[in-house]
Amino acid sequence: MIKPIYTTVILLLTTCSIFAQQDAYFVKVVKECDSRTNCIDIKRDGSQMLIGREDKILELYDLESKKEILEIEAHYQPIIDVQFTKEENAFFSVGDRSIKLWKIGEEKPQKIYTGTHTSITSCDISPLEDVIVASSYNKKYYYWDANELKAIKTPETGHKKNIISVAISNNKKMVATGALDTSIEIWEVDNTKRKHLMLAHSRPISCLRFVKNDKYVLSASHDGNARLWDVATGKPKIMYIGHSLPISSMDVSLDGKYVLMASFDNSVSLFNITTGEKIYNYVYHQAPVLDVVWNSQGDGFYTCDKDGVIVEWAVPAKVFVNFYFGKEIEAQMVEKNLLLPRKKGETKDRYKARLSRADRLRIKLEDAYYPKYIELLKSQAIK
Repeated sequence: MIKPIYTTVILLLTTCSIFAQQDAYFVKVVKECDSRTNCIDIKRDGSQMLIGREDKILELYDLESKKEILEIEAHYQPIIDVQFTKEENAFFSVGDRSIKLWKIGEEKPQKIYTGTHTSITSCDISPLEDVIVASSYNKKYYYWDANELKAIKTPETGHKKNIISVAISNNKKMVATGALDTSIEIWEVDNTKRKHLMLAHSRPISCLRFVKNDKYVLSASHDGNARLWDVATGKPKIMYIGHSLPISSMDVSLDGKYVLMASFDNSVSLFNITTGEKIYNYVYHQAPVLDVVWNSQGDGFYTCDKDGVIVEWAVPAKVFVNFYFGKEIEAQMVEKNLLLPRKKGETKDRYKARLSRADRLRIKLEDAYYPKYIELLKSQAIK
C-alpha cells in the first residue's frame, strides 16, 4: 500500500549525531524495534506512528513523547501493511488472510475483511476508504466494498505465477496487478475485463501505484528499477534507474511530482516522476529498507529496515535547488573565491570567517534559485 502526502518543504533539520555525517539529510533514529519492521505509517498530524512487525505485533508509537501507546498481536502471521484511516483514532492492519479495521481503545477489531484462501501479499485502499483490493498467493485479486466483510469480486487473472502487488485507481474503475512472472495486468472493475497485459520488468513486480489522475501506472520491481506506464495504451513512458537490488516499497507525493523508493540495497531514492531524474539517494541503513512513507507535512519521510531500525529523513527545498541549479550555484561560489583552501598567512579566525561568508552566500543563492525551480516544475510534462 502506498500512502499519499501533502507536499511542502522546510529548511533541513540539524542533528549533532555523528551519523549525520553519512548523509546530509539524515535526521535521527526514531526507534529500534526488537523484531523486523515490515511496514510503517504516519498519522496526518505527525504525532503518531503505526509499526507492523514480523513477530505479528502491531505497535502504536507516540512520536512526541517517544512512548508506546499500545501493542497488540494483530494477526497470526507477520503484519505486511498498516495504515491510519481518515477517521480519528482508527487504523487498518494487513496480515495472514485478513484486513482488519481497528479503533484505538478497543481490544478487538471493528471489522475483519476476509475471503482469500491463502495469505495476503499486497493491499490497497481507495482514497475515500470505500473500496479495498488485495492480492494473495494465487493468480486472483480480491475486491471488497468497505461495507461488506467478504470479497465481492475475486477474478482469475492471466498471470502465470502468483500476484504479489496490487493497486486500485483513484476513481475505482481500474485495478492493476503485478506478479512473480514479471508481468502487469490492468483490469476494468465493472466488467472484470483485462484492459492491458504489460511485460514490464526482468524480475517480479513488487509495487504498483496509479498516478497523474489515473492516466499512468507506476511499477517497481525486484530488478531495482521502476517504470511509468500509459494506462490508455499500455505502453511504457519513463524508466527510473536507481537501485542495484529489489525495490521493496514506494511512496508517491499527493501532487504526483515525486516518488520515494526503498530498496534491499539499504538505501532510498527520491525521483522526479515526470522526468525520471533521480534527485537524491539517501543512505544510512545497514540492512534492507522494507518501507518508506512521507511525513504529514511533506518535508521529510520515515523508513524502516529488516533489523527493526526506524529512521527519520529530511527533504529540504535545497535538495531540489541543488539538483537542478547546483552547477550555477557552484560557479558563483567559485567566482567569489570564498571556497579556496586556507591561504598562507591566513589566520584561523579569518579562514573561519571566510567559510562562514561562503555558507551565507550559498543559502542566499539557494533562496534566489528556488523560484526558478518552481517555474521549471510548471514547464515539465511527461512526453
